[in-house]
Amino acid sequence: AYVSHGSPEILMHDDDPWIEAFRKVGRGIMESRPETVVTISPHFFVPSNYFLIPSSERLACMHDYYGFPAELYEIRCAFANDLEFVNSVLSAARDYGLNVMLTDKWGLDHGSWLPLRYMELDAVKFATISINSLPAQEHIKLGRLIREASQQKRVAVIATGSPTHRTDLMYFGLQKEAYEFDKKLIELIEGGQIEKVPSLEGTEEYRYSSPEGMMKPFYVLLGALGNRSGKVLAYDVPVAGLSMIAAEFK
Repeated sequence: AYVSHGSPEILMHDDDPWIEAFRKVGRGIMESRPETVVTISPHFFVPSNYFLIPSSERLACMHDYYGFPAELYEIRCAFANDLEFVNSVLSAARDYGLNVMLTDKWGLDHGSWLPLRYMELDAVKFATISINSLPAQEHIKLGRLIREASQQKRVAVIATGSPTHRTDLMYFGLQKEAYEFDKKLIELIEGGQIEKVPSLEGTEEYRYSSPEGMMKPFYVLLGALGNRSGKVLAYDVPVAGLSMIAAEFK
């Protein structure tokens, strides 16, 4: 799945429409009866040429956001880390020429745990892997590595982030619009051509939208999926400069 995690303020409003979008994605994931769910968040970024994967038994939620109401820093939740899958990733990394390292300094940032909180993924273990400074093809390779490491079990991958992420436009009070980059992305997702998404890099539409995480979480998902068509379950532009999407792939 590819899902925008949105603002932490979603946690303060039980009637936020994106809560139902998260639940819908969760129901779709549970139809495949996964044993492990791997999240790729734009907020787990390493400014280097290696990837990090947490090694702790429990992935605790991180309050990696600032300037929000105090109640949002009081939320506590943790998710069981699939250490068997973690070891499989480390073993497969050697064959792919990727540098994957363990860390005990990370849990799940809000790009992961916020949507997971509503997805109701029962009896499932989790894992999360960082993105880094390497280009698109290396992140696609990471996705293929995840697919190989998943051969002995059923694994679902959730990439998060907003396709348009221009917080500057939010403050200018500009009119909301469906952004051209988002339109092209949706067309490729629903047309079964997600392998063409990296070719959007460098286009005027890509530069204007400034996708969250430079689309690298999506590239990892692309590598894990192969070339599958998807279905966009929800799309919205809640404020100028920020778009939200929820798409599933089966």
